[in-house]
Amino acid sequence: MQCPSCGNQVTPGEAFCDNCGHALSQTPAVSSTGTLAAPAGGGAGALIMPPPPQTAKLVIDGDGTAFDLTPGKALLIGRLDPLDGICPDIDLTPHDRDVGVSRRHAQVHEQGGQWFIKDLGSTNYTVVNRQRAQPDQEVLLQNGDEIRFGRTMTHFQAG
Repeated sequence: MQCPSCGNQVTPGEAFCDNCGHALSQTPAVSSTGTLAAPAGGGAGALIMPPPPQTAKLVIDGDGTAFDLTPGKALLIGRLDPLDGICPDIDLTPHDRDVGVSRRHAQVHEQGGQWFIKDLGSTNYTVVNRQRAQPDQEVLLQNGDEIRFGRTMTHFQAG
C-alpha cells in the first residue's frame, strides 16, 4: 500500500505514514452483508467474512417449551430410549402424547447462517408447512415455519 500524499510504501492498517505523517484511511467499515469495504482510494478486492450464525429455537405448540438450537452442530430430534442408548439433543418424549415421534426422528443444523431440517426415515414423518419432508432430504427453514414430528406440532423461530 502507498501513502496517498507522498507515495511512500506503508504497512496496511497503519494510521499514519512513517515518511510524511499523513493520516491514512480509517479501518474499513463492515457492510450489512458481512463484507469489508475496500479502503478509501482503492485497493485490492474486498475481504469477505462469513455471516454470523443465526440464533434459532424450536417451540412446542400448546405449552410453549422452547429448545435453543446450537449453530454449527447437527442436533438429533427424537424420543429418549435409554435401553438402546438413544439420547436426542432435542428430546420430545414429554411432548409426544401419541407416541408418534421416532427415537431418531429428524436432524436440524445451521450452515452459512441458514437452518435446515432432515427427516431421518421416521415412521410418522416430518412435515414442514404441511409438506412431508422426504427422508434424508434437507429442507430450508424460515422464521415461523410449522414443523410436525408425528403428531407433535412445533414452530421454528429464527433471529
